[in-house]
Amino acid sequence: MAGQEIVSIEPATGAILWRNMPGNADEEVAVARAHWAAWAAQPLAYRLEALRRF
Repeated sequence: MAGQEIVSIEPATGAILWRNMPGNADEEVAVARAHWAAWAAQPLAYRLEALRRF
């Protein structure tokens, strides 16, 4: 699988939701882990609003 692009497809419409390379996904997971404590420290209302905007 190394080197193959990962593509996420909406099954109902066939639309591509996102695409990325596996190496990039590893980097993004590392960044998310590094920022998890700061995110978890935010009030629930802040986190819910951020998710609603997403």
